[in-house]
Amino acid sequence: MVQVSEITDVRLESSRPAVVLALPLKRALERLLLCNRIRELADYRMTPVTVKDLRGIGGLLAFLVRVVDPSGIRARRSGAIQLLMDVWIIITLRLLLLFRRHRIGEDLRSTVGVLCRAVLFRHQRYAARPTTEMVPHVRCSEKEELLIRSCLLLRTMQRYGPCIEFLIQRLTSGLPAAETRRWLAFFLREIGDDTAADALLTMEPAASEATVIHHLEVPKPPAQHAPRRLKYGLYVMTVFDSDVFRSSLLSLMNSDYDGQIVVAEDGYLPNKVCEAFCREVGVPYIKNPEWTYTQPLANLAIQAFDEDTDILLQAPNDVLWPPRWFGQLDGAWKRVFDTGKVGGLTMSAVQFDASVEPMLKEAFVRGRYEGLLWVLKMRAQVHPWLDWYREALPHDGSQLFGLPKDLYTDDVTRLLWKVAYGGAVSTFSRTLWTEVNRVPSQMRANLDLELGYQCWTSRRWFLAVNNTPLIHMIGQDSRRLTGRDKVLKVRVKEMFKQDDALFRQKYGEDWYPPYWYFSGESCMIYHDEILRAVNEGRFDEIDFVFDDFEARRKGRYWACSLPSLSRSQ
Repeated sequence: MVQVSEITDVRLESSRPAVVLALPLKRALERLLLCNRIRELADYRMTPVTVKDLRGIGGLLAFLVRVVDPSGIRARRSGAIQLLMDVWIIITLRLLLLFRRHRIGEDLRSTVGVLCRAVLFRHQRYAARPTTEMVPHVRCSEKEELLIRSCLLLRTMQRYGPCIEFLIQRLTSGLPAAETRRWLAFFLREIGDDTAADALLTMEPAASEATVIHHLEVPKPPAQHAPRRLKYGLYVMTVFDSDVFRSSLLSLMNSDYDGQIVVAEDGYLPNKVCEAFCREVGVPYIKNPEWTYTQPLANLAIQAFDEDTDILLQAPNDVLWPPRWFGQLDGAWKRVFDTGKVGGLTMSAVQFDASVEPMLKEAFVRGRYEGLLWVLKMRAQVHPWLDWYREALPHDGSQLFGLPKDLYTDDVTRLLWKVAYGGAVSTFSRTLWTEVNRVPSQMRANLDLELGYQCWTSRRWFLAVNNTPLIHMIGQDSRRLTGRDKVLKVRVKEMFKQDDALFRQKYGEDWYPPYWYFSGESCMIYHDEILRAVNEGRFDEIDFVFDDFEARRKGRYWACSLPSLSRSQ
């Protein structure tokens, strides 16, 4: 029986003449494929194999790759023979690369781990699943999106060779390949071949290739909404001007958000580094004259909003916003704002560490929200125990409201949750912020604790919204601190210690921050009752949870040792 994809493939191939590449570019792409096959065989996860590594030993490296024959046409070998070849290939490739890079100690240690993985997980080796047995969808559609997503997913699984192989097949297929050229150019620069990357980007596009307009280049007009009662103000906190910051801000402007935006730049650098770009895109800009960290910077930005602003949103400079998210947040706030029982709502997000795979950062910078989210979620399904990917989603995603999840302080192994604040983007009422600032303090990093304290002492909730998740890429500012600037990281740690003392001084010694996280224990005990009540607007019926929390806080009870309070008590 003929599959639909086969019919489509035949139709497209017959109607598109193959692209003939110039000889220098063809050889450059062959080197790119060789570098990535070597990287996969040698298991160089964080270090690309560059053109420089091929000089003088390129022929030998190519021969070793052919021995394993990843194309799938090699003769079948027994498991024991293939295992011995795997071990021999890994050691040989790593030794050849090791002496060229002069990192003997580091590479020898990592080689031991690679050999253990090769022995224990033979089915995951490069040659165990040749590309001919995979379904790349290279020519099945005029659109490139499926191919690009598949290739990026392969890349996150360290399948470097197939990723490049499929992109090259698409480039020469005669089908539209604008995004394919961009990604191949990115990978060519990764191995140090800037000349070939420039030549690839200047190739004449196929006649049928539509002009691809990236949203970072042409912002959309602001979305139009019906008149709404609540007014919103969103401030973006930043330190550096970077591609990440620009992509984040433009994705916000091109979303359905309808409210004020202010960019607040902390005074780490003396110059107004983000002012020019903010002026270009028409976003109000504030420069903090000195480096004060998050809480004073937030107060400075909030004062720039209209006085009748109802809801405040705090966002870092490394969040990629989906096209549609604001309507969900606005609908959630409309349901609870007049009750006076909710002080803040945390937005759902997924979080990843871009240092693990630069390709993910590149997708972020290009503003590819849908494709990046697809790759991250699919990668998590392949390996659920990733240490560089987290989901800050409500504890129960089946309803509009849930309990927040904090990626930095939640400790599931000890059944401790921090439920008053969390996530990449948090929203809270301006009234709550005003109450926090009635008693001035010198704290610089404890706004989350102060918001939580104010909520729980006034018997208000901080809930999570089951919205389309934001994408948060962590650590982009702090990792740019080099040399003497690294002392600022030490100053931040000292600042948190000082804030703990200031918090106790302001709110009392018995509110020492670690006990604040016990609120999560109370919320977990009454989890189902809380969710049913908040989603049905019956907040008075769960006021007893605050009493339970207060008893646990004063008694310093751990591990649910306090008998639960019931509404009849």
